[in-house]
Amino acid sequence: MARIRSRSPFELLAAAAVGAAGIIHFVVVPHHWEHAPAHGLFFIVVGLIELIWAVAIVWNPTVRVMQTGALLAGSLVILWLITRALPAPFGHGPEEIDAGGLVCKLSELLGFVSAAIVLFRHAMTNRGSLAARRSLGVLLAVAILLGSAGYVIGRAIEPLAPQLSASEEEHHNHEAP
Repeated sequence: MARIRSRSPFELLAAAAVGAAGIIHFVVVPHHWEHAPAHGLFFIVVGLIELIWAVAIVWNPTVRVMQTGALLAGSLVILWLITRALPAPFGHGPEEIDAGGLVCKLSELLGFVSAAIVLFRHAMTNRGSLAARRSLGVLLAVAILLGSAGYVIGRAIEPLAPQLSASEEEHHNHEAP
């Protein structure tokens, strides 16, 4: 596995930003669990993965680990955007935009951009300008595909676990003016 040769402040910024998003995910678990248990479970899993990645990139800064974190952060931003426009899996409509969500997504976006900078610089050094630009485009495209696939998979498994969905009461509260 190729190690990232030169330490960069962007590595630490990516780790801190994604780690902060992981902490935010843990903080909002109770509220989201109340809304729909599937959302609470999702935030537990995502928060744990983000914190593990933040430690991994500081401990073992390889290209593959950095790519994984960039894809994780980028795909979660895409998924968040989708669930603000379309009904969220296990919910009853598009989710609201709130301060906690914005801070979390800005952290993930900062993590994605920081990781992308590290990866771009690494590719420039080892493979040249054209390869670096291509790899950046592929990284962005795959993040968009993963975020979109996460939404589709969530909607597909929703009927298999109705007990994890938002309650009807929550549905009516969501519609109230």
